[in-house]
Amino acid sequence: MSRENRQLLALLVITFFAFMIHNGVLDANIMEARNLVTAREILQHHNWLVPTMNGVLRLEKPPLPTWIAAIMMQLFGQDSLAILRIPAALSAMLLVFFLFKLTKELTRDEHLPLLAGGTVATSFYIFFMARTITWDIFCHSFMLGAIWMLYRGWNRKEQAWKEFTWAGVLMGLSFLSKGPVSFFALLLPFLIAFFASYGFSGAKMQWKPLMVALGILLAFSTWWPLYIYFQHPEFSAYVAEKESAAWMNRSVHPWYHYWSFPVQSGIWALPAAAAVVIPYARKKIGQFGNYKFLALWVWAAIILLSSFPEKKERYLMPVLIPLALITAYYFRYLMHAFKEKEYTKADSILYSIQGYLVGVVSFALPLAVIYHNYQYHDGLSIGLQIIILVVFWAIGGYIVRSTYRKKAFRLWSGTVVMMLAFCLLVIPSARNFFQKNPDYRSYNDLRHMEKVQNMPFFFNGPVPGKFIQVVWSSGHLIQYWDTSDATGTPVATPLVVMTHEPPQEVFNESFREKYDFEELGHYDLDMKKKDGIKIFSNYVTIVRMKQNMP
Repeated sequence: MSRENRQLLALLVITFFAFMIHNGVLDANIMEARNLVTAREILQHHNWLVPTMNGVLRLEKPPLPTWIAAIMMQLFGQDSLAILRIPAALSAMLLVFFLFKLTKELTRDEHLPLLAGGTVATSFYIFFMARTITWDIFCHSFMLGAIWMLYRGWNRKEQAWKEFTWAGVLMGLSFLSKGPVSFFALLLPFLIAFFASYGFSGAKMQWKPLMVALGILLAFSTWWPLYIYFQHPEFSAYVAEKESAAWMNRSVHPWYHYWSFPVQSGIWALPAAAAVVIPYARKKIGQFGNYKFLALWVWAAIILLSSFPEKKERYLMPVLIPLALITAYYFRYLMHAFKEKEYTKADSILYSIQGYLVGVVSFALPLAVIYHNYQYHDGLSIGLQIIILVVFWAIGGYIVRSTYRKKAFRLWSGTVVMMLAFCLLVIPSARNFFQKNPDYRSYNDLRHMEKVQNMPFFFNGPVPGKFIQVVWSSGHLIQYWDTSDATGTPVATPLVVMTHEPPQEVFNESFREKYDFEELGHYDLDMKKKDGIKIFSNYVTIVRMKQNMP
């Protein structure tokens, strides 16, 4: 087996553990719920081109990830989040593969492709998004593939028709996944870095294939927005205005909000931060690659994202791709410097802090798990606690020893293995860490409760955005009902209503005289604390007209 195939096999194992193992432990978050509810309604209404979410047009996001979710539901049903999240995991695997191949284009070094792929796979926000079926992992994965093809094409001496054709297809798929987001956050920073570092000679030679790529991109990316515009012109204008206003007025933070971005890479935060400090890292990393290109890609992305008032941590995901790449180059420098004894005092200090800190984490993590199990009765068996302790202490010992002996690759591989052990042994009990609410009760019971299957569902008030998680969990479309001073029901009974207070306190006396209430129980989707998110805590009641009423 060739070295490349061995490295790809290693990355396959890494990504399988990082992205797929125990990926159904936690409930769907709000972004997933939006996608999954929309996918469910696509199947219910057989309308793939004009999707709805809880009965309302859902045109804010392009439909490709939702179509993928709908296909998974059609094939495997709606009950297993672990299965529904598989496409996101596969997309993340594709992202790792694309970075591996791009790194092989950037360098002839035999270690760097594996270092880059393993680092990006275990970077926090990549790891997190790969375990949630949202739009981001799809659009950035496709765009990274397009970047790989563009780089290959611009470095060919003959016209690269195949590369630019694939670049056009992948850019089109990225647009169909989340519109122009990845074009701005990942492609544009790459183009700035590429042309500033390598010039325009390759682009001038490849202008004809590039035109083909742009034509394919336009064909892929414009047909759905144009269809929606002609079908719903007023709503399309509303969505455009709403989304542009959100960038300026929602989640507004100061310009420097993103400048702690290395933290989002998780366990790689310290070497990532060191790698982007230009005076320190330029000559070191420059021995193994074009540091100007690598650093510009990261910094251009940060500056561009910082230019918009709206800022959310998940928007930093595309930054983590070039950040993982430059971090891999930094580890490659450390491997060489320690082997040849050419390292500086700063190298030694930073390396030691990183290694011993990760070692301490590996030693402390099983103790935290055991303590939490003892304190909150998580139900972990003694045998599993012993296995967790032995495995993480063995990894911690390996990491500390590698740090002391200045074996940079062993430190890197030990850190990756620690992450994989975390996925295998700790994530199954992660729910116990998050679930602090003693009243937690998922609405999933309502999915299969036979008596309510054909009943309409209502919520006593306007349906707020975060309530979409209840809509997904319950398995039913939930409509608004203004119950204040209600004298009748919005549709013929029986129906199901969700109320924050017991129904006897919600409905007035004249209503109670006409209708019977069958309480199905109190549900609370908030895992963190009792009386937390109010809209998650509801009494679920069947309302029927009394038999003696006309």
